[in-house]
Amino acid sequence: MRTTDGRAFWAYAHFGLGAEKAVERIEVVWPNGARSEPLGREISRYHQAVPGGL
Repeated sequence: MRTTDGRAFWAYAHFGLGAEKAVERIEVVWPNGARSEPLGREISRYHQAVPGGL
């Protein structure tokens, strides 16, 4: 991702699932209101979300 002045950065978020063994859906709502849904839903993995990717 890039800031408004063009600098690149990465952001990470970690979510616990408790006793759940699977994820049905992942949706990211960005500060500008855009929504995206990462392709992968495997647990214990990193997934990339891109603004406007939904």
